Amino acid sequence: MKRIPVCLTTLVILVTADIASAQYSYYYTDSLTSVNGANWTTNGSVSTSGAGMTSSTSGSLISKVTAPGNPTAYEVRMTLALTTTGGNFFSYLRSTADGLSSTSGTFYATQIASPTFSGANCSTWLYLLKSVAGSVSVVYATTAPCGASTVVRSVYTPGNSMAVYLGDVLYAVYQDSGIPSGQPGVGVSWAPAGNTVSKIEFGQIDSGVPPAIASSAFGTSAFPNRFDMQWQGATDNMNGTGIAYYRYYRDSVFVTNVRLPEVSDQTITAGTTHTVGVSACDFHLNCSPTTTLNTTDPPAGAVDPRQVGVRATGAYYGSGGEQIDLRSGNLAYALPLLKAMGRGGWGV
Repeated sequence: MKRIPVCLTTLVILVTADIASAQYSYYYTDSLTSVNGANWTTNGSVSTSGAGMTSSTSGSLISKVTAPGNPTAYEVRMTLALTTTGGNFFSYLRSTADGLSSTSGTFYATQIASPTFSGANCSTWLYLLKSVAGSVSVVYATTAPCGASTVVRSVYTPGNSMAVYLGDVLYAVYQDSGIPSGQPGVGVSWAPAGNTVSKIEFGQIDSGVPPAIASSAFGTSAFPNRFDMQWQGATDNMNGTGIAYYRYYRDSVFVTNVRLPEVSDQTITAGTTHTVGVSACDFHLNCSPTTTLNTTDPPAGAVDPRQVGVRATGAYYGSGGEQIDLRSGNLAYALPLLKAMGRGGWGV
């Protein structure tokens, strides 16, 4: 049993650009306004309303609906409606019918613990749990942002890896084969009024591998102290879960995951040659073949050959104060902020 750390750079957490998505659909969706006994096994105490499911004590619903295709590998997408501080929310993977947080059952679970509001900001603890016959252990823990509508995606793959996303950001990958089968589910404990699970969705596993990124889609810039690379955003297969992140390699060694199709490697050495590679991965941890490029970083003290700014000896064209550099494409122009006016319309 082992936990695989996920390297998340600052870039991964801060960016908000859209990630390429496909037409993946969920095989079961429930807004939890009531409990259909044909679809759910109820443990503990839950209450439902038009706002969704909650519990002032502790309760869970374990699905009776089997995932099509591979019944032991699937995604659980849980949407939380949060209005105030407090409560614990669980999405269950490979659970026995009696799965209930720290009370009973065998399962894996993602827990959103005590979301806390401070003005407009919300933060929470995110835990990955493993329970065997009611004995629970924490296998991963981190703090994470939350909000009025918080989406948690938990995936268990055929390769016995569990991936957890908050929104579209990958937070952890945990690998373990100790629980071979079980059903998805959802749970709540000690939630204040107004905090509910407003929607639960179950999706079958996506086993399709995204296409490799074409070499022509890359643009690179090499400097003595860093290597920058951008590429055209990848697109997943039809009916795939969408591209979630990219894996960046240097000399066949994994370096980091990034969400946007760009990376700045500041750990290279001046005057060295490297093979760099990028692979596009979907939300179910399927990754495309790695596309590789060769790059040579200039020696220390090398001058950037690209022309920056406007120079007296440069060749430019334009009108109305515009100056477009024919070598670099840089555009320089000026706009007056203040203009002194006198009688008769004259000005300076």
